Amino acid sequence: MVLVQDDSMQPLISIIIPVFRSEKYLPALISDIKSQSFVNWELLLVDDGSPDQSGALCDAYAASDSRITAIHKPNGGISSTCNAGIKAAKGEWLFFCDHDDNLPSNSLSLFFDAISSHDTDLVAASYIRYEEQRLVPDSVDTKTETLSVSAYIERACNSICANPHARLDECYLWDKLLRADIVRENNLLFREDIHYFQDVLFVVQYIVHCKKSIYCLNKPVYIYYKRSVGESSNLTHCYNPIKSPGRFYSAIYSYNLVNDSGLSKKAVSYLKQEILESYYRLVFQLLHSKTKSFKDFRNFSRMVFKYNSPWTVFTTWITRHFRLKRQRRVFQN
Repeated sequence: MVLVQDDSMQPLISIIIPVFRSEKYLPALISDIKSQSFVNWELLLVDDGSPDQSGALCDAYAASDSRITAIHKPNGGISSTCNAGIKAAKGEWLFFCDHDDNLPSNSLSLFFDAISSHDTDLVAASYIRYEEQRLVPDSVDTKTETLSVSAYIERACNSICANPHARLDECYLWDKLLRADIVRENNLLFREDIHYFQDVLFVVQYIVHCKKSIYCLNKPVYIYYKRSVGESSNLTHCYNPIKSPGRFYSAIYSYNLVNDSGLSKKAVSYLKQEILESYYRLVFQLLHSKTKSFKDFRNFSRMVFKYNSPWTVFTTWITRHFRLKRQRRVFQN
């Protein structure tokens, strides 16, 4: 679907890109956006105090296209950067992109066709995945369908917990189109005290506020690259007292949100398992770190016991510990 752009038009889709040390990848992504067949968009480039030339790139792109806005802020992390984009967005729908990924040329057209033909609060699409430049084929058969909010939250929480390589129902942020009015009316923002899995928590926050059905689109709108060296890889294996607890806290906050919503008992059960799994990973990192903190271990344990019995935690610890130990050896090699 092609829509002729008029400077007086309100943008339909606001694209938010957090920018930090992005000068290597940003030009390719912006080229993808400017090449979209659908043109009624605005692009918000939010520079998080990047020390390289990323900020200057943002300004240059903003000067070259009236649909592009450069926002500069002191370094505050990914959550505060996304929040700055949300607050500045003027579109009816929000779409988030990571700076080092790419978009097929028809991504926005697919989204536009979906919201034009379906009365939905969320479009969850498919994506193309590369790991170290190798295409990863789909591992689960998916289909285009419409789901109730309760059915979707159940599948989404299952994917968070079990990581079954589901595609449409994962809680990734960058393959989804979100209604801006739901975000604004419920004051939904990224938690700035969480530095890992903060995007998953934001998606859960959004889903529990949806009233209309969820449209799952089995067509790729995003090209995701999992690179060999990155913050998420380091966080998986190395303990950082500020960032590492993010997945654990995200699981707890998500559990409370879904439990309070009453949408799905199964979803609550899945998130209870995720609290336990993220606790194991967190404690494993802590025990294998150079600087061990008994205080952190005690605090995390007190929290996990609020959601799982000590018997459950202790009886499954050994098998989890050896599995994580094998994963650590693979990572180090």
